[in-house]
Amino acid sequence: MMAGSDDIRLRPRRGGALRPAAGSPQSRRRRRGAADLRARMQALAIRLALPLLLIALWAVAARSPGVAPVLPGPAAVLATLWQMTISGELFVHVAASLQRAFAGFVVAGIIGVAAGLAMSQSRLVNDILAGPVELLRPISSIAWIPLAILWFGIGFNSVVFVIVASCIFIILLNTLAAAQNVDRDLVNAALTLGATPRQIFTKVTVPSAMPGIMLGLRIAMTGAWGGVLIAEMIATREGLGYMIVRAQASYRPDIVIGGMIVIGFVGYALNWLFLALQRRITHV
Repeated sequence: MMAGSDDIRLRPRRGGALRPAAGSPQSRRRRRGAADLRARMQALAIRLALPLLLIALWAVAARSPGVAPVLPGPAAVLATLWQMTISGELFVHVAASLQRAFAGFVVAGIIGVAAGLAMSQSRLVNDILAGPVELLRPISSIAWIPLAILWFGIGFNSVVFVIVASCIFIILLNTLAAAQNVDRDLVNAALTLGATPRQIFTKVTVPSAMPGIMLGLRIAMTGAWGGVLIAEMIATREGLGYMIVRAQASYRPDIVIGGMIVIGFVGYALNWLFLALQRRITHV
C-alpha cells in the first residue's frame, strides 16, 4: 500500500491476521473508550473513598472498650436491618413515611407554585400574601407539631400538615423569584409579535421560570423527607421516625443507626429520581 494513500493501514497480527494501525479511527475509538473507563473508575474511587474510610473508622470505634454497648458495628447494624427486612417491618415503616412525605409534598407543591406565580403576575395578590408569608415563614416545622396534634390528632393528617407547613414557603419563594426574573427581552419579543398576556404567561413566563421552580421543588422535597421524620417522632405510631424513637426508648442503638442509614439512602434515591425528572422536564 502506498505511503500517500488515505486508506486505513493494516498491520499483520501473529498468524497472518490483520489489525488496524495505531493511527486508525478504530484504534483512536478504543483509546478514547479506555480513557473514559479509567476516568469513570477514578471518579467512582474518589466518591467511595470517604464513605469507606468512615465505615472503617466506625468499625474500629465499635471495638473500643466501653463503646460497643452504645455504638454497634457495621456488621451488627446490617444484620438488624436484614432481619427487619425479612420480617417486613422495615418496609412497613418506609412505606408509611414515603406516603406521608409524598402527600405533603404534593399539597405544598400545588399551593406553593400557584401562589408564587400569582404573586409574580399580580401586585394586588403580592400585597395580600407578602405579609402573611414573611410572618409565617420563620416558624420552624417543629413548632407546628403541637398545633397539628390539637387540630388533627395523632396520625396521617397531622404529619401531612407539618410537611406542608415546612415546604410550602420554600416552593412559593423560589417560584416567585424565578417568575420575576424572566428575561424581559423574551417578554418584549412576545409583545412585539402580538402575544396576549395569557400567551406570555403560558408560553414565556412559565417555561422560563421552570428551572427555578424545579430547584425549589427539589429543595422542598428534602425538607418534606426530613419533616416527616420529625413529625413521626411525636405525632404518629408508625414510620421511620417512630421506629427510631421506639428503638431509643428500648435501648436498641442498632435499630437507631440502621434507621438513620435507611433515611439517608432513601433521601439519596429521592434526590436522584428528582434530578432525572428535572433534566427531562427542563432539558438541562
